Amino acid sequence: MQTTTRDVKRIALETLLIAEGQYVETVANDPANISPMSQPNEIIESAGMQVKKVTIPVPRVFGAKAGELPGTAKLVAASTKRGTHDWAYTLTPSDPNSWIAMPSTSKASTSVADLNSVTTYYFRHRSVLKTGPSAWDEPVSAVIL
Repeated sequence: MQTTTRDVKRIALETLLIAEGQYVETVANDPANISPMSQPNEIIESAGMQVKKVTIPVPRVFGAKAGELPGTAKLVAASTKRGTHDWAYTLTPSDPNSWIAMPSTSKASTSVADLNSVTTYYFRHRSVLKTGPSAWDEPVSAVIL
């Protein structure tokens, strides 16, 4: 019997809270309640609350970093189903003819060796599906150790 009474009270409280939330939302969204001089968050701030800025992390699709061994780099991209990956590197990304193609892989990661130490290299990647290759990802740079 106590459980039933508690459940009835919980449902009543939830109903009241939902109704209160709908009322607050209606008041906050009513243009008549917002003066032309007010800031968008004025209602929230006037209630003594703070507006939290939410930054959604952008997933990194493609990345490059110096490898564990001197003169190497490790490249990682988003995996693809039933596709392969093309890779390329250069010292001068603005010159389209300077890109050096690397062997394609079925895995979404690869390593490159025989690079000059203490040099900045630029790397790019694209996925190749049965519909054809995607556009190249924006080049990323890494200083090779």
